[in-house]
Amino acid sequence: MAKKSIQLKQIMEGCEDDSMRTQPSRRVIFVRRDMKKPSQKKKLDNLVSAYIRNRDKQCVICGSTNQLTNGHLFSRRHNSLRWDIRPDGNCHTQCWPCNYKHVRDAVPYFNWYIKKFGKRKFDALYKEWNGICQLKDNDIIDMVLQLKVTLKD
Repeated sequence: MAKKSIQLKQIMEGCEDDSMRTQPSRRVIFVRRDMKKPSQKKKLDNLVSAYIRNRDKQCVICGSTNQLTNGHLFSRRHNSLRWDIRPDGNCHTQCWPCNYKHVRDAVPYFNWYIKKFGKRKFDALYKEWNGICQLKDNDIIDMVLQLKVTLKD
């Protein structure tokens, strides 16, 4: 469930508190908004997921073609590899059950990656994941536009 944003709207009115007589007092009204448009990060998440599922077409762990999702070898909390679409990168197709299991037991996914791409690549990806990555809104918007073009081709 998406969080609803709350916009703080201040309306200047007569002062009821003597301590604020030097400035006009403010009466604060909270106005509730319905859901905002999806954020740029959410748009990029959806585009990357579609791209990865289309690229791999089946779960890399069990081979299933049902309930496919975009699995992340390393958590997406760090933006450094959150949208990594390289074939040997952080994102690969997993069925929902395998992706869910990965949260508790990452060993099968790690073993698959090491077997396919090698321990050196795994270690390099882990090091890259731990790196600091600060993205600005414009960077994310550019990534969204580039991925849309890639998906159309």
